[in-house]
Amino acid sequence: MLSSVHRIARNEPGAYEDFSHAYLAGYTRVRPLPADFEHLLEPYLLLRDTFVLNFVTGATPVNDAVAAWGPGRISGILTNMHAYLNGQRYPGMLTAM
Repeated sequence: MLSSVHRIARNEPGAYEDFSHAYLAGYTRVRPLPADFEHLLEPYLLLRDTFVLNFVTGATPVNDAVAAWGPGRISGILTNMHAYLNGQRYPGMLTAM
């Protein structure tokens, strides 16, 4: 959920952070987050993008809609992963909970 919202709202300053904090506040009223949530979020975002890469590469040859947007999505994910490997925080990380 947060990864998708980040991709949609990344160009509007503060929109992702505002949404994420409100979403997580509502979520924790129903179920607590793990104590180490802040340490789990970044690996989760990477894992989700890995699943997206798998989906896009499998669907592109047989799905014209995915073939239209898939290469751009793959390029963006690989750029994010490369930056992460060079020491940058992964997109979608929250500065404070």
